[in-house]
Amino acid sequence: MVLDKAQQKFVRGQGTRTVLVGAKDRNRPAIMSTSGGKANQVQFSEFILDMQWQPGQAEVHAVQLTNADTIQFYKTAIKNVGQAGIVAQGYGAPGRGTPNLLVLDTVVENAGLADKTTGFGVLVKDNSPHAMVVGNRITGIKGGMGIGAHATQLGGPTDMTIIANHIQMVQSNTNFEGIGLTKGADNAIVARNVTDPSFDNGLSLSSNGNLAVQNYTSSAWNHGIAIEGEGNILIANEIGPVGFAERCFGRGAGIRWYYTGKTVLIR
Repeated sequence: MVLDKAQQKFVRGQGTRTVLVGAKDRNRPAIMSTSGGKANQVQFSEFILDMQWQPGQAEVHAVQLTNADTIQFYKTAIKNVGQAGIVAQGYGAPGRGTPNLLVLDTVVENAGLADKTTGFGVLVKDNSPHAMVVGNRITGIKGGMGIGAHATQLGGPTDMTIIANHIQMVQSNTNFEGIGLTKGADNAIVARNVTDPSFDNGLSLSSNGNLAVQNYTSSAWNHGIAIEGEGNILIANEIGPVGFAERCFGRGAGIRWYYTGKTVLIR
């Protein structure tokens, strides 16, 4: 499904009775917008997208949105993906991106099965501000973050809202955080998320001006929360046992400060 000309559209199924299956012989995402398209204000709801990925098949994302605007996923399920479940990104000149993404009350189950480094549950990158990832169940994630925000030379996914997601990572060749914000993905609200478990850090904040409130990490192989940016505020986050991969070095920590730039910790 190519969305390039889709504007102000609703794509709605009948819940579990509507199952879309990814074509095994196609080398592209099942749902996508290309960099030259004008996809705007499209909502997907109430269906299952099962990519049914198997080794040897094309390693593609389930959903790839490029230079789109205001795309929404509500009460959908995305399963068994070789790479990422949902990617919102830009392409071309600086300033390009996919702003105003909404992923709400959605399931992403078994993403990143190819076990490379791009197997995110939800990835927002480039100049894609104001994304909201709220109330989702993101499980069985390999080779990427459960929820990731990544800034590039095109810009950063600033002002994200990441609330009340349940994230479950599985071991992979390259383990990543349950939730991770890279430098430039500033001013996010990250609240009441559960990561159970993480095989890297539970939560990583390398950007500035973020508010992290009442997040829970059941266990993490490295640190519960890794902080590098400035002006971050941490309030009442709960962290279980950490440092399983670091015990021989004695470096595992509930909160690891990589940069001491005016981060406020409130228990």
